Amino acid sequence: MESESNLVLLHEVEPRDVLLSSDEAAELQTDGLSVQVLPSVSDDVDAKRPYRIQGNHRVGYFKLASGRFVQIETKIPIANVFSLLAASYQFYADRSPFLENVVPYSQVRARPLQPLVEHFAMLVERLLREGLLRRYVEREENLSCVRGQLLFDQQIRQNLVHGHRLFCRFTTSDVDNIENRILLWTLLLLQRTQRWPDRLRHMLQALIMHCGEVSVIPIASLHVPEVTYDRLNGRYRGVHAWCRFFIDQLTLLNKSGTVEFYGFRLNMFELFERFVFSVFQEAARGKVGIHVDKMHLPLDKNRRVGIHPDLLIRGQSFVTVGDAKYKITKDSVGRHPDLYQVVAYSTALGLIEASHRPQALLIYPASERTPELVGDLSVLTSVRGDSQLTVRALWIDLSGERVFDAAVRAAGALLDEVSQTPSLRSVPQTDKRAGPTALVPNHFSGMITHR
Repeated sequence: MESESNLVLLHEVEPRDVLLSSDEAAELQTDGLSVQVLPSVSDDVDAKRPYRIQGNHRVGYFKLASGRFVQIETKIPIANVFSLLAASYQFYADRSPFLENVVPYSQVRARPLQPLVEHFAMLVERLLREGLLRRYVEREENLSCVRGQLLFDQQIRQNLVHGHRLFCRFTTSDVDNIENRILLWTLLLLQRTQRWPDRLRHMLQALIMHCGEVSVIPIASLHVPEVTYDRLNGRYRGVHAWCRFFIDQLTLLNKSGTVEFYGFRLNMFELFERFVFSVFQEAARGKVGIHVDKMHLPLDKNRRVGIHPDLLIRGQSFVTVGDAKYKITKDSVGRHPDLYQVVAYSTALGLIEASHRPQALLIYPASERTPELVGDLSVLTSVRGDSQLTVRALWIDLSGERVFDAAVRAAGALLDEVSQTPSLRSVPQTDKRAGPTALVPNHFSGMITHR
């Protein structure tokens, strides 16, 4: 039994017995945790009672209405949880997992953010090797020599008695733009905590010095300005995703030597799904003609039942559907509902007879590996024992270092394999009305809703 304290320590999977008030138990149950009341020797309704709590694959560190803090430990390293969150943070724009209350940073048993800050610093260093983004702006000034175009009307009006001055219109480059301001503010926010090792602190300081011409504009938490990316600033997209993550989470408060940060609450099923989508999007970024989408599709002719694949990977000669599962699903007799689900997706998309392999993917954490799903699975598609559908399980190690980079490499290798297998059947067609990325099976043209 956990001792009664200001910290309620729970686990993502393992049940824990803790003393709670009835209001605290109800609050945890509302948050999606399993709550079971245990027998108590006390009849005092106002006293704390023993409860058995299970995280139900929720993780977090947050404050209850009573003032007590709850820490739900994860089955993978906490730093990797933040890696998953940072990689998929773009999908939390409308519903941030960070809460309004703050929690003591000193109570966290490890420094989960340090490896992420190190990774972010390396990304910024790589970005700055190409130089800060410069925007070209047009100016009009009185100069001592001609620069650009001499404006005769303004010259006559302003410099009639100042023959040594020339009124010119010219173009100049400027690094003081919103893209660089977001970058600089994030670096300052990280550097000011003064809790990082000297090597990392010095690296952050060097990156800040590189941004000397950029204005320091404070950016409020959860209000990072939106940036439209184009050919000029596209290289900032990935770094800005990390900036939004850090600005939202690391509005750190230094008070009497302690540091606090915003609490968070995460559903690991949802987080893993979004992480996998981000991984495949990143893996496809440098591959010509390959696109990764999420789509809503009808399963029946009357469109009364919909399907929502986590991944739809499309190329010039193939379509592959995928589903991400944080935990493998088995019923009491060992059947695999996850497998049945991607088979249904493949059937609805008309992939059963496509010659490329695999046509369907199941993506799991490596800890969920099961022998029957290792390697390609040839699914029976006729009573004659034929198989025209191959399903492959992809296992992602969530416990290793650089989890995002490793997952992107694995996804990239799979995309290379699938895209190099030509299809004999023209499954994907291009809907020219929707643009060049709308490669869909012809019987679904015009019926797909992107999300």
